Parts: sequence; structure tokens; C-alpha cells
Amino acid sequence: MDFALYKGNPKGTTLIVSAIERVGAGFGRAPRPVTADRGYSESGIEAKIEGLGTSPVVIPYKGRKSAKRQVLAGSGRRRPERTHHLSHRRA
Repeated sequence: MDFALYKGNPKGTTLIVSAIERVGAGFGRAPRPVTADRGYSESGIEAKIEGLGTSPVVIPYKGRKSAKRQVLAGSGRRRPERTHHLSHRRA
């Protein structure tokens, strides 16, 4: 596990490699596996991370899901908003 605080909003893809390097230095080996959200998805980032000795790397791609992926993920629609109210609250 690793964390760092930055001023502003730096690009995640530039930070993930250095975070993995810090974790590897602390534990004596690269972490396995590595996962991140789609904000870290960039061309070649998986190869860079795997080059550090990490495998598997699981990072979803940015953009819309393909038709095949939508079928695998279900309907591709969001769940409807909850409409019930908590019983202990009064209007």
C-alpha cells in the first residue's frame, strides 16, 4: 500500500509507476497484482508496470464499453436510483 499527497491534480499515470517502485523498495519485490481505476489507463502503462516485475496488471480502458463488454457486464445500464425512504426519518 502506498500514498502521497500532491498539490493540485497531477496525472495518475505519471504517479503509479513511482508508487509501485516505492512499494517494491519497501518490501524488496514488486507488488503482485496491481489494479487501478480507469483514470490510470494510458497507452503503454501496463507494459511499464509489468516491466517493474508486477503481474498481473488490471486497469480498465477509458471510454465507452464495446458491445461485447456491455453484454459481459450486463445490460450496460446503471441501477435505478433508490426511491425508498428511511423509516426513522420524519418529513
